Amino acid sequence: MYLLFKTLAPRATPASAFATLALALCLIIAFDSLLSFNPHDSDHRYVRENRELLVVDDEEPTPSKKPVTVYVFGTRGKRAQSMFYSKHMDRFGSGEVEYILEERNDCKHSEKATLQDAPCLALNFWSNRDCSYGDMIRHYSTCKTMLVADEWCADNRYDAKGYYTSTQADKPFLPLGPRYDSWEAFGALMNETKSIIPASSQRKYAFNAIFSKSTSAGRALLEKVIQKEGGSLSSFVQIAPKWRADPNNPHNELADSTTYMKTLLESTFTLSPSGHNPECYRLFEAVEAGSIPVIALDKDYREHACKDSLSHWLNAPIVIVESWNEVMPTLQRMLEHPDELDKRQADLRTWYDNYMRSTVTNFESFLLS
Repeated sequence: MYLLFKTLAPRATPASAFATLALALCLIIAFDSLLSFNPHDSDHRYVRENRELLVVDDEEPTPSKKPVTVYVFGTRGKRAQSMFYSKHMDRFGSGEVEYILEERNDCKHSEKATLQDAPCLALNFWSNRDCSYGDMIRHYSTCKTMLVADEWCADNRYDAKGYYTSTQADKPFLPLGPRYDSWEAFGALMNETKSIIPASSQRKYAFNAIFSKSTSAGRALLEKVIQKEGGSLSSFVQIAPKWRADPNNPHNELADSTTYMKTLLESTFTLSPSGHNPECYRLFEAVEAGSIPVIALDKDYREHACKDSLSHWLNAPIVIVESWNEVMPTLQRMLEHPDELDKRQADLRTWYDNYMRSTVTNFESFLLS
């Protein structure tokens, strides 16, 4: 700037000298503005286009999430309602709800629950001796109520259910989702394999059968079918005599969570017989691992107290047989068409995502209503 003025000054008239000084002052102010410019200090976004700095109005701010407090009673919280603890509510929900989990040993008076205006859910599990329905609605009167682990759909007093039944079709429900400990094991396996889900046609086992046979008559029948006919197909079979709550206890005969989920990842099909309820965690865990569930619409299903509990799954591209006596010939035929298996696997993933998203968002609408 000094050189410019020095060059022009000897030949300048008073008027031109004044103009030169004014030009110099303008350049100094402009240069200082560029040095001090910070887009983050403005309410606008700045975009450089064709060497020009354009001002663009800010996008609408993302609306804040609506908090919903979920009160979970007793010691079976994570296992009883894995959908909340495994973050599947966030994964498949609308994105508009923030779930705040509050664990309680019992239903004793909660000042916070009584006074809060925000939506809340009081979540109890079947046969919880430390939290009766009467205590819950008395001490958590502002909250919606939900019962989980009611495998026989025997209690219709709650606002929402953890199992679907056509006899209470008007009540909102949540799918079981993967069990919490299985989901943790699956996450660890996905980290090891860099989240690769093998195609159905490229798996080690044709099927797996991992269950305890004490929870329904159909499971004992399926065990006999496997012993008689299953040898012709590659398989992983681990059938325990009795159901236990903790599969990771080394003193029982159940497959631990890591072995179980690893096997699902390695199996084209997962046999999923009815347990205490036809809908079981295994259905969801199999789909997450890319294994196609196989169910039977047998006596255990048709006569169960939770009528039509799998009605949503009947539209899914899973494998459905009328009796477990049909399962081995059915699987053998399907394994002869690897391309069709891979397509079924992909279609099932699409169906599952849509089903979970639809069901969870409907449940959120109920919570916020």
